[in-house]
Amino acid sequence: TFKPDAPVTRAECVAMLVRYYSLFNEVKKGGYTVKYTDVDKKYWAYDDIMELYYAGIVNGDSPNTFLPENNITRAEFTKLVALLFEFEVDETAETNFVDVPAGEWYTPYIAAAYNEGIVTGYSETNFEPDKNVSRQEMCAIIGRKLNIVSDKETVFTDSDEIEDYAKPYVQSMTEAGFIKGYDDNTFRPFENATRAESAAVINRVKKSK
Repeated sequence: TFKPDAPVTRAECVAMLVRYYSLFNEVKKGGYTVKYTDVDKKYWAYDDIMELYYAGIVNGDSPNTFLPENNITRAEFTKLVALLFEFEVDETAETNFVDVPAGEWYTPYIAAAYNEGIVTGYSETNFEPDKNVSRQEMCAIIGRKLNIVSDKETVFTDSDEIEDYAKPYVQSMTEAGFIKGYDDNTFRPFENATRAESAAVINRVKKSK
């Protein structure tokens, strides 16, 4: 048992502080104790992933793997955003989406993000939590929360492929440096975001707060 109301001894307080500052100093020096076998120190998103892990925002797929190149679902990304912006999450929350039932791990986060007005369903009754989140969706979700909307034309060569609802957010997120296009000057709005890409975007936003 945890006994949340039990008194804490001075020794226990000291032990907790020692663990905290030890962990803090490791992170500050870049000496992360958690090692994912599939995220080498030279990996482009290594610092983003590690910093978010220690901030309690991301977790690996297992204790030893992160699967950075795997796609991230709408439910998973919504949880990251909810944790990033510290939404008030109600574990008993319910939604009107038939595919987001009470009791699922993602339901409280989707409910919180929906109440914040930053996520929408594909219809009034379907959210599609297991569908991979696209790059343009990622921009729209975060852009809505940050309330950043650019009136400038997008500069990517495939700008005509970006859906109208997402264009202002794609441009504003790009201007802010939160997301980047590809070397060939395309944005690829419908391409699925990877776990590494989402971590990089989330961490850039976190650092700007």
